[in-house]
Amino acid sequence: LRDIETEGQRFYRGSILPCSADIKRCATKVEIIGGKLFPFEIKRLGGGEEVLTFDYSITMDSLLKAFGLKGKSNAEVGQSIDGAYITNYLRHVTAGVKITDLRAKDPSTGCTILTDVTKAQSCNLCFPLKIALCPETEAIYRSEFSDMFLYFEDSDLRVSTEADMSAIWKGLKRGGATKVANQPCHCCGIKSTTLVKPNNKPCSIYCGANGKYKPFNNTCYHRPIVDDELIRLH
Repeated sequence: LRDIETEGQRFYRGSILPCSADIKRCATKVEIIGGKLFPFEIKRLGGGEEVLTFDYSITMDSLLKAFGLKGKSNAEVGQSIDGAYITNYLRHVTAGVKITDLRAKDPSTGCTILTDVTKAQSCNLCFPLKIALCPETEAIYRSEFSDMFLYFEDSDLRVSTEADMSAIWKGLKRGGATKVANQPCHCCGIKSTTLVKPNNKPCSIYCGANGKYKPFNNTCYHRPIVDDELIRLH
């Protein structure tokens, strides 16, 4: 477009569209300012993949301050992680936070944001904390992203975690595809071989005589939820 505007003339001054050199100079200035406000580091993994990590404490402190949540008790945020293809040959895994506290205020207007439900899904409430340019694997979750989850576990924030099923399997190291994992569910102890078999007797909560629902053909597939402590005891 700039070539059209300048008719291909080199060293043209006063155009509406900036030249590539001006864009690079501006990007450098923005990166310097951003590095001071939100410090980050970039490292390379053994295979050459880049991992960018923002300073968790400084970034969260700045975000809470910007959204009017600094010093508020039980400030709420949601943390999430997911992977995707950028191109056929380049993949990424990104983890970060979303401002979910109903008391959050717009940094530019000072007005409460989440009272308007149409803004609840806005990308302006989402902020990356770590980006890895590599495939989404269980090993990457544990080696590169566990520190972020540990940071929030030790914080004073009320934190919820949202992720797709693949991320949950990798993060918990439990569950998987039915034809791959012997125990496919991350919430109960069911096995792939008994996945389609109904219980010998209906559960008491939903399908029993005093249950909430009347099961179809009196068949019940509900399984009790298990956690690490229950597994350890059995």
